[in-house]
Amino acid sequence: MSFFKSLFYKLNGKEITDEQEILLNYIAEELFTFDDDEIEPPSSMIALQATVCGQKLPQVIASSINAFGVHHACFSEAMQFILDNYKTSKKYYPGFGHPRYKDYDPRTRRILEKAPIMSQSSTNIQKSIHFAHAVGLPLNIGGLSACVLIDCGCNIYNADIFPIICRSVGFTLIHQKAKQEKIKFSSSYDIIRRYNSTNNI
Repeated sequence: MSFFKSLFYKLNGKEITDEQEILLNYIAEELFTFDDDEIEPPSSMIALQATVCGQKLPQVIASSINAFGVHHACFSEAMQFILDNYKTSKKYYPGFGHPRYKDYDPRTRRILEKAPIMSQSSTNIQKSIHFAHAVGLPLNIGGLSACVLIDCGCNIYNADIFPIICRSVGFTLIHQKAKQEKIKFSSSYDIIRRYNSTNNI
């Protein structure tokens, strides 16, 4: 039995299908590395900062995961939002929208283009795509992942293990590159200037 099949069977007591495993692998590939800007997400920047501060890999991963919350890497919140039929009293929609990607999330698009038949067979994915169009916000990779995790039998109490495992690979790569000085650390002032320039502020 493969790693993901073993993982989800252990968590949920049922075996995922081969098609679901393929989708999970595509999502994992996107979560392992953010090729367009690997240190843009808050947790990725924390991995770099913790490494520069002299922390070892376990502390780097722990620090980065601690940044996961309702506004960042909100997989379980997105799952709950979808399970609640896209109803919320909050001012944002977990799993939809992105501060950088305004029209579409390229990571989500790549996954859907790789597996169009599988994605079309998922009611949750199709409903979420329709909701995204209705509210004018892209379905982000967290929202897409939440759809697939629901299909795999996950609940809000164990869903976050999947992104934690996948992003831990990304944090490890950042830690490794920072140690080898392949990623240069920028001060918070440089980051703010880059953000302001990107967003015309």
